[in-house]
Amino acid sequence: MNANINIVESITRIDNLPSLPAVVAEILRLSRSDDVSMEQLADVIQTDPALAAKLLRLVNSSLFGLSHEITSIRQAITLLGLRTVEMVAVGFALADAIGTRIDGGFDYEAFWRRSLATAVVARMLARKAGLGLAEEAFVAGLVTDLGMVAIWQGAPEIHKAIEELRTQTGRDTTEIETDLLGLTHARIGGDLLRRWELPDAICAAVSAHHGEELALLEGDSLALANVVHCAACVADVFCQEPDADALDRASAKCIERTAVDPDQLHELLRLVETHVRETAAMLSVPIGQMPDYTAMLDAAAEA
Repeated sequence: MNANINIVESITRIDNLPSLPAVVAEILRLSRSDDVSMEQLADVIQTDPALAAKLLRLVNSSLFGLSHEITSIRQAITLLGLRTVEMVAVGFALADAIGTRIDGGFDYEAFWRRSLATAVVARMLARKAGLGLAEEAFVAGLVTDLGMVAIWQGAPEIHKAIEELRTQTGRDTTEIETDLLGLTHARIGGDLLRRWELPDAICAAVSAHHGEELALLEGDSLALANVVHCAACVADVFCQEPDADALDRASAKCIERTAVDPDQLHELLRLVETHVRETAAMLSVPIGQMPDYTAMLDAAAEA
């Protein structure tokens, strides 16, 4: 038991992860202020030219679907609002902090493929469901699997054992993590984000993205967590070989938990791959190959 506690303590040490970028810390500080101005937020974002450029590329992408081009951070804030720009900037800066290193110890392609799928679906689901937390859903989706990075960096031998058992037995990753660690990557990720002082609702959604702890939430936190949980289920389907039954189950969960219209959900699913690839290019992160779901979606529509 003591050995297990020591392993968990090693994993959850915040210094196992990159430092929170200064620009994110300042944006989060401003977001907690009641009198932050457009000029203050724009000035902070523009201290990181690469972040500002990525943010503008995103808001001009098909994911946002704006009717005209946005050419400045101030214009983006005016049109989209302070909170939207704050959350998008935080999400992109966190993605840079997590990194894209490719080595034999961690599959960053699989990590980013699933993370971006979760982020994209969460944002679209939140909008379709009329939830006013679409950008928080995007950020939460982007960092749902932060705990996996922490396990790999804090206890690489445990990460390797988890992956080997998952491959050999087909068991769910969270079940194996619970057996070996007593908690899951979802819980670890949520705890780490709390130490980074991200908004409570985002931290709770990350902790609950596999369905754990949903019963403990209420109000907007529950609504956000439900969206992210559903998005994670859809991302699982889009990051494996096409499986019509798995897609049906994920779709049914989305409809039940978010009350999204079935036709709108079907339309949303057709856009996932395009938006994931577009966002991956903006962030310069690797996602490898994604299965082609077009034929399967057509078959599901005809069934």
